[in-house]
Amino acid sequence: IDTGDHPPIKQPSYRMPLLKRRKVEDCVTEMLRDGIIRPSDSAWASPITLAPKKDGTIRFCVDY
Repeated sequence: IDTGDHPPIKQPSYRMPLLKRRKVEDCVTEMLRDGIIRPSDSAWASPITLAPKKDGTIRFCVDY
């Protein structure tokens, strides 16, 4: 994504308990494996959080 000359926006990540961090790692590993995301070394960053779904699974959310 060409952002022109706009300076990078990097928001700090949210603090998260160890159990949730493990779930985040599992979600990221799965999305990498499925080709949904790819590794990046961008200066831009947004925090993530996990939201519970009604069926008991979790939803991976990015807070833009």
